[in-house]
Amino acid sequence: MGKGLAGARWGFMDKHARVLLGCQDGQFARLACGELEREGFRVDRATTFRQIDKLLAGRHHHVLVADLDTIGHDAHSRLQEICQRDTDLAVVVLSNQPSVEAAVHSLHSGAADYLCKPVTPARLCQAIKQSLVRKGIT
Repeated sequence: MGKGLAGARWGFMDKHARVLLGCQDGQFARLACGELEREGFRVDRATTFRQIDKLLAGRHHHVLVADLDTIGHDAHSRLQEICQRDTDLAVVVLSNQPSVEAAVHSLHSGAADYLCKPVTPARLCQAIKQSLVRKGIT
């Protein structure tokens, strides 16, 4: 596999992107982390918005998987702030709200994708790969 332009800049081969999984659901997080690591991703996990913010500030991530329940109050404003602060970051949103309005709001806030829970780890992995392609990272 070749390196994309962003891959050359960040020094990783296509699948070795760093993913930050912001999710409070421990069982889903363990399954998702396992699937992502099998696919070659490096995965960090956060269970609160404060942890997400701290990890994003301390280490470069290529993808943030953000469960709206984890982000909490004013989630879309927080997502927008994160996306504006790091324009190279691809954001995939998970939500319990299967509404068009919530999805559109997330996408307008800068998310690359919006997935309604329950979602399988395989589907999440697919969304991450697609968001990396759209960002030109692979």
